[in-house]
Amino acid sequence: MQWVLSLLFSIPTAEAAWPDASVGRIAAVALFREDMIVGYPMLAGDERLAKYKAICDIEKPFYPACKYKKWADKNGRTDVQLAAQVLSSKNEPLANVVAGWAKGFVNGEPSNDAISPKRAVEHFTFACKKKAYGPGCAHLGEMYAAGVGVAKDGKMAMKLYEEACKAKDAYGCAKRGDLYLEGNGVKKDYQQAFVHLSKGCQQGLSKACISLGYMHEYGQGVPLDLDKALDSYSRACESKNGMGCYRLAELHMSNKAAKSSPPVAMGLFSNLCELGDHRSCYGLGRIFEQGIGTKPNPDLAIQKFSQSCDANYAPACSHLGELHLNDGLIGADPNIGLGLVQQGCNNGDIHGCVVFAQLLEAGELIEKDVKKALGYYEQGCEIDEGEACHAMGRAYDLGEHLNKDYEKALPFYQKGCELMYGKSCGNLGQRYLQGKGGVIKNSQEALRYLTDGCNYNHEMSCAALGDFYSEGK
Repeated sequence: MQWVLSLLFSIPTAEAAWPDASVGRIAAVALFREDMIVGYPMLAGDERLAKYKAICDIEKPFYPACKYKKWADKNGRTDVQLAAQVLSSKNEPLANVVAGWAKGFVNGEPSNDAISPKRAVEHFTFACKKKAYGPGCAHLGEMYAAGVGVAKDGKMAMKLYEEACKAKDAYGCAKRGDLYLEGNGVKKDYQQAFVHLSKGCQQGLSKACISLGYMHEYGQGVPLDLDKALDSYSRACESKNGMGCYRLAELHMSNKAAKSSPPVAMGLFSNLCELGDHRSCYGLGRIFEQGIGTKPNPDLAIQKFSQSCDANYAPACSHLGELHLNDGLIGADPNIGLGLVQQGCNNGDIHGCVVFAQLLEAGELIEKDVKKALGYYEQGCEIDEGEACHAMGRAYDLGEHLNKDYEKALPFYQKGCELMYGKSCGNLGQRYLQGKGGVIKNSQEALRYLTDGCNYNHEMSCAALGDFYSEGK
C-alpha cells in the first residue's frame, strides 16, 4: 500500500508514459473501451465475436484478448467483472486497466458506488507509473476528474490526460476536451473543447462524439444545431455506446430537430430498457405518458415508471411520487407520493429533493421545516443542480423565509442559468427586459438570457423572445 501512496504523490512528473509498441494491445484496448465502458454493453452475439476474432487474427495479437468467450454473459455480451477475472495479471498493464474499470466504474463512468474505487486507483496508477502505459494514465485522469477514489482535481486530471496523449493514446487526448467543456481544473474554453472532442469523434471514440453532440444540442461554444447533435449521438450509438443511444433517444423524443423521429426514440428506449438501462425504462414511460409519437397510455406509463423505480432509478421514483401528489393517476395517494419523492431524493435525485423541500416549506403533508428545505436547496445548488439554484433565488426574491434581497437572488439565478435550467434564464431575461430585480434595463442582456431560456426548454422564455422580436426591441 505504501508504494501506491508514493506513486500517487509522484504522478505530476512529466515523461512517465511511452507509446505502446504492441500493435495487438493497441487494437485490444480500443475494442475493450468500446465494449466495456460505454454504459450498458450493446455489442453482442455474432457481431461481438467477429470484432474480437478480427483483433485476434492480426499478425501479433494481444493473446489474452482471445479469451473473449470466457467473459461473455448468458446474452452474449461482455461482463467486465468476468473480463477482469479472466485477464487477471499483476504485471500486465492492460489487465490492470480492465481491473480498474471493474472496481471503479459503473455504467461506463467512474463512480463512488463502484466495488472499490480506491483499488481502481491503485490499478490505474500501477499501469500509468510502473508500466508507463498511456491508457492507465488516461483512466487515472478520469478518476481525478470525477473525484472518485481520490479527491477531485481537474488539474491533476489534465496532467494525466496530457501524459496519455504524449504516449499517443487518442482517448487521453480527447478527454482534455471534457475538462475544457466543464471548466474542470482549467478555464472553461469551448473552442479547445470543440477541437479535442471533434478529433476524438473523428477517430471513432464514441464518448467524444457524445460530448460533441452535447455541445451542439445546447449551443455551448458552437451554434445550437440539433441535427448536428443527432448526427454526433448517432455515431456514438452506431458504435454500440449505450449512453450515445440514450442521448439519441432523448433528442428524438423531444421532436425538436428536423430529423427527429419519436418512433425511433421508442425503439431505442425499448432496446436499452431490455438491456437493463432503467433510465430508458423511465424514458419509455414518459413517451407513453405524454403520447409522444404514439397514443397516450397511462397504464403502460405507470408500469414503466414503477419498473424503473423498483430498480432504484431515483428520477422515476420522484416522478411517480409527483403524479401521486398532483392526482396524476387513478388512485393517487399524496402520502404514497410523499414517500416516493423522499425515496427519489434519498437515492440521489436532486429534483426529488427540490420537490421534497417544497413539501417541507408548505408543511401540509409533512411537518413544516423551512430551515431543512433551504438546506436542500443550497446543497443542491452547491453540487451544480440548476433547479436547486433557482429555488434559492426564488427564496431571496419572495422574502418569505429569508430577508428579501434581489442582489443575493441574482447569483443563484445566474448559476441556475449556467447550469442550463431554463426558468432561471427566463427570470434573468425578464429582469433585464424590465429593469427590475436589482438590474439596470438592458435589452441585449434580456435577449441573451431569453434565448438561453428558450434553448433550455423554458416555454415562457420562448414566448417572451417572440414578443421581443415582434416588437422590434
